[in-house]
Amino acid sequence: MRFAARQWIAPSGRASARRQRRAWPSVAPRLAICCAAIASLAIAFAEVRADDEPYTATVRADSVHVRSGPGTTYYATDTLRQGDHVEVYGVDADGWCRVRPPPGSFSWIAADALDVKSGGTARVTRDRAEAAVGSRSGERRDTVQVLLDRDEVVELLPGQSAGEGTAPAWYKIAPPAGEFRWIHEHYLRPESASHQERRATRRPRGRSAEDDDRADLVGYESELDQPGRLRDLTLMPVLSGGAANDDRAVDAKLHKLELEVAEIAAGKARATNLAALEADARDVARQAQSESDRNRAELLLYRVGRMTGRGLPAARATPGLVQESPLSGLLALAQYLAPGEASAPVLPTYPVAPAPGAAGILPTYPTSPPPGAVPGPIIAPYFPPPPTRHFVSLDALGWWAKADHLPPLVTTSPIGTPQGQAGVLGLPTTSILFGNQNVLGDIRPGGRVQGGVWLDPYQVFAIEGNYFRLATEQTTFSATSTFSTGSTTDPILARPFFNASPAVNAQSSIVVAFPNFILIPLLPPTTINLDGTVQVRESSNIQSAGGGGRLALVPYTRPWRFFALGAYRFFELDETLSILNSSNPGIGPFPPGNVQSFDNFATTNVFNGGEIGLATEYWLTRWSLVAETRLAMGNMHETLSIDGRTSAISGGFDASYLGGLLTQPTNIGTYTRDRFVLIPQVDVKLGFQLLPPLRLTVGYNFTYVTRVLRPGDQVDTTVNTTQVAGGTLVGPARPQTPFRDTGLWLQGVTAGLDLRF
Repeated sequence: MRFAARQWIAPSGRASARRQRRAWPSVAPRLAICCAAIASLAIAFAEVRADDEPYTATVRADSVHVRSGPGTTYYATDTLRQGDHVEVYGVDADGWCRVRPPPGSFSWIAADALDVKSGGTARVTRDRAEAAVGSRSGERRDTVQVLLDRDEVVELLPGQSAGEGTAPAWYKIAPPAGEFRWIHEHYLRPESASHQERRATRRPRGRSAEDDDRADLVGYESELDQPGRLRDLTLMPVLSGGAANDDRAVDAKLHKLELEVAEIAAGKARATNLAALEADARDVARQAQSESDRNRAELLLYRVGRMTGRGLPAARATPGLVQESPLSGLLALAQYLAPGEASAPVLPTYPVAPAPGAAGILPTYPTSPPPGAVPGPIIAPYFPPPPTRHFVSLDALGWWAKADHLPPLVTTSPIGTPQGQAGVLGLPTTSILFGNQNVLGDIRPGGRVQGGVWLDPYQVFAIEGNYFRLATEQTTFSATSTFSTGSTTDPILARPFFNASPAVNAQSSIVVAFPNFILIPLLPPTTINLDGTVQVRESSNIQSAGGGGRLALVPYTRPWRFFALGAYRFFELDETLSILNSSNPGIGPFPPGNVQSFDNFATTNVFNGGEIGLATEYWLTRWSLVAETRLAMGNMHETLSIDGRTSAISGGFDASYLGGLLTQPTNIGTYTRDRFVLIPQVDVKLGFQLLPPLRLTVGYNFTYVTRVLRPGDQVDTTVNTTQVAGGTLVGPARPQTPFRDTGLWLQGVTAGLDLRF
């Protein structure tokens, strides 16, 4: 809480110095006058301090105004009757007394500065929020005495709407600590003889407000019924507040404690036992029967906590201050879960009395008092519970993944190329139709859901979970040539490889589609127009899930917070590469037939491990910035499945063989292994508060997996053809199973909604 004040800056500079030299030609007279002035100021200050000390006075008029400022031009907030008692905190030169707000007083605060909670309280959502005293009625005006801090809790009073059928523009609240009302001393009789004597000897400057204030009583009741306009907004009729509890003892105790807090906030208390004050407030909170009194007691505890620092609910706190340190959230959780009062102090503090005129905030020292300071009472400051316990976010994803590299898989050559040279790599006439390129590198849409619940009412520890999945991405290639129809524009189709048989040991290819294809095994040689098709397809699926806990390292009342994260992490990457080629002899001396060959490479990567991390949130009015960094460590279970087959059908001939072209008995099978893997992740979100529970977010995510299997890395393009079609292997055992690892990164943008309730 801050108090609105004006600063008067004394003139300075050379011009001022020259004026002083002209006015004071010698040093001695100057010193004498300065000493006299200082003595006069000291006497006046002592007199004012003595006069300003809180004292009790009795109203001696039948009906008198209590105003929002020292003058009749200020709004009349209350009326007092003869015999009522007030606490006077000071008297100005015109005789206006500063008093504690009487029962039933209220202040106004803008609705957009509050987050309304259940139970008749609200939390301030911005810095330096004004608490206005009174309304604007005709020429009378309101005042702003107190500026409220972000996250401070206020008590709501009846009469909160700005008009019938409309959303509230202003809320009526109980006067915050440090706020006062004004009444002219003419209508008061001090109970202390010394103050009566001082009042008799003091003569106010200028004209007294007595006659004006008495005459104004005629229209006062109508002014209360129609409080006029506050910030140019029409308000509902003012309703009287006050204690709702019939237990007068509880109400009297609350009134006494509220008075002590106001004295501290105003800097009037010379020595304050905050520990005793907090203990009394806890006792009253336990005795209170009504929701109103419980709210008043909670606000008292909160205000005491604001004077000393940050901490825990007083009912569960140890008699020591929980400092805002990297361990304060952990200490808060431990104390909240404690079965009862603890005895050992935690990080004691040494409050000292505020200087005269200070705002009343008592400084704290985390380890030891400053030189000459006397250790004061030690208390555990209080946090009101935040308004939300659950959090859910839904994000749309647009992410990219590191591409998979494929070797050359489909080649071609110009029409007229000799059959033995068609599609052979390394020849100047050969070009690559598909392969020798990166695939699966386009943007992938996806979705992510995150959610959790705080297990304690002070947002210290939460359990949470998250899941995201990216849409399946596919890369496909297909080419067909039909030379049997006489086409001269279709391309020759071939699949290249390196022939590792001892008889060849050179680059080679199998022809899928070729005009005037020579059937070499037949004598005499016969040519046919060979039609064919080649299809290549690679697909990828990515998903991840996690669940664990979140521990607040800095209490929620700060605009920024830090969290420690611990969780279980699951990650899965599934990819498949398949190659299919089919050849058909055209119309000729042979019956219709078909020769098919396919190769299939499938990789599965499943990660399970633990995850640690840090997160931070920063709030600035309606904007927020959330950043998280995580590191998962655990086991990646890698699975590689290789399969292939060749079949030939022509007339009554039907044969099938294990292996295609790049898959042969030397590499076909299912292989698994486990590797230790790290998965670091960074996630940043910028949010804008659309509604109190709803926030619009945009962000960026980067994730890296140190080891995964990708299908393109498992393709061995060297083939020993001696084992084709069930033959006996002679020479090197190729193709092999490379089992090559590579790193995988994911990055992209997010856009979504956060819901807190």
